[in-house]
Amino acid sequence: MNGIQSAQPMAIPSWVMLDQLFLYKDQISFRADGETSAETQDTNGQPVRVSFDIQSPPGSSRLCLHFPAERESSYWDFVVAAHRDAVRFRIEVDFDGLPVERAATDYFVYRARSSSSGPKLTLLPLCYSTSAEILKAAHDDASWRGKWRMVTSSDIGLLAAGGAEQKFVVAELCVDTWSAADKTAPLEAELFRLISSSSPASANGGDQWELTRASSHDGKVRFQDIVGWESHRVVPFTTYLCWADYNQGVLFCDVSSKAPHLEYLPLPVDDMPREDFPTFSRTLCLTNKGRTMKFVKVSKTPSCSNCNPGLGFTISVHTMEWINCDVKSWVVDVKITEKTLWAMEGYNLDHLPCSVPLHPLVSMDDPHILYFVLTGRSSLSDETVWIVTLDIARNTVLSYGGIKGFPSDNIFNGFGFFPSDFTNYLIKHSRENVVLKEKKRITNKESTTSRKWAFGLGH
Repeated sequence: MNGIQSAQPMAIPSWVMLDQLFLYKDQISFRADGETSAETQDTNGQPVRVSFDIQSPPGSSRLCLHFPAERESSYWDFVVAAHRDAVRFRIEVDFDGLPVERAATDYFVYRARSSSSGPKLTLLPLCYSTSAEILKAAHDDASWRGKWRMVTSSDIGLLAAGGAEQKFVVAELCVDTWSAADKTAPLEAELFRLISSSSPASANGGDQWELTRASSHDGKVRFQDIVGWESHRVVPFTTYLCWADYNQGVLFCDVSSKAPHLEYLPLPVDDMPREDFPTFSRTLCLTNKGRTMKFVKVSKTPSCSNCNPGLGFTISVHTMEWINCDVKSWVVDVKITEKTLWAMEGYNLDHLPCSVPLHPLVSMDDPHILYFVLTGRSSLSDETVWIVTLDIARNTVLSYGGIKGFPSDNIFNGFGFFPSDFTNYLIKHSRENVVLKEKKRITNKESTTSRKWAFGLGH
């Protein structure tokens, strides 16, 4: 792992862009006392050791799995969600007794600052079942047992609570608008969740999954409002998990509640035509330390007179505002056309292509900083992709660089940027370690001095 020393806490960025695919390293490279290191065991009792390769945005940071050389990478190995100091990921494991031949996965939650001892890694209870458990569940009415859950990452969210208790909620929302007999009825959806306990006995398996219903209690959201729903991203916001369909809107759900309530806010997008791959051009994200929700979209427009056909576009940045602590709406911050962007200070036409921006993202720290990707050709490679940093308040391109400088498998796999501020908690923990070490040094020095005076050696 790239070294991050506790003696240099300021070298750790306050937030990062996580790559959702892992960086595999050998077991020898694992440092148990590393700033980001944590370990536990999987379902089979095998060691799982992780650390992080940290890079400042727009560089891509990666979760490192320190596995034996014979362990091959898997399609299921994936960073799924992140919130505050927590990062959730999964790995494929060997597991006998499944009802059909499927990949078995273990889910883990990494906490950047669990205690004075540093990061902690927790194995979650299994969210799939053996054939025997499914058969037994038929008599116990554990209805979630027979269905394969927690598979699609864009349906899964993580909500981490602040404070010393270190509680969190993992949830999957299953919205089915096609099967509803009455499309005018209030919206309901299956919510599969695990609410962690602060009890030490809950670690590594004490908590349990449950299947409940989330619904629009006041009837303001109906099945007909979101026909054809497809979740593209889950964003944690205050006490909600927010499921976003980039072609329609956002479902807010208070996932910790005993009776989860669904609220709906349409996104400022055109109803038709639907984007086939909206994750390339639309993003729901948080900024201002997680207190502000933004929606960014890149809309293609009729081409300008001096550019190639199909290259006209407008970047729109919107902020969600609360009205009377209940009603939500979107307010436009800025709109940037292709002519405005290409004329900005710092946009080097000799190096950067005049192409449509992809994967827009607002900085988690600064609501005026926007990142996006530019491609020079239809086939992506290291030589044809640039990441641009833009100050939308000053209409200035702050920096740009080729993908080689900011390596990210997210871009090439269509995932886009994956922001997380778990490193902010590493900074706090690192600073506390520095303070504790300094106090210990001073205490030891004073103790040594006192002993010298006691033996008449002081001078």
